[in-house]
Amino acid sequence: MMPPLPPTVDIGALARYLDGTASPEDRADIEAWIGSHAARGAAVTTLQTAWDTDAQRLGAPYDVDAAWSRFETRHGGRKRSGRWNLPMRPRSSLP
Repeated sequence: MMPPLPPTVDIGALARYLDGTASPEDRADIEAWIGSHAARGAAVTTLQTAWDTDAQRLGAPYDVDAAWSRFETRHGGRKRSGRWNLPMRPRSSLP
């Protein structure tokens, strides 16, 4: 099981890392994050395999920023901070 993402992981940078469009700075940050925990290498390898399979199925590379913009438009979400900051529902509200 993948360890929880620390609050400093930029999910957009991770997505760009997976699709090969990360800047050198983002790549270095993500590789440092991967190297900071033994299980992350295996988890990212699994994500990379799934990402590549899906990209082949869709026949085009991902545009992370455009996808996020579409998501925000459709769901009326706040502008992202570049960090993982989804609201959590209390357990009592789960079905």
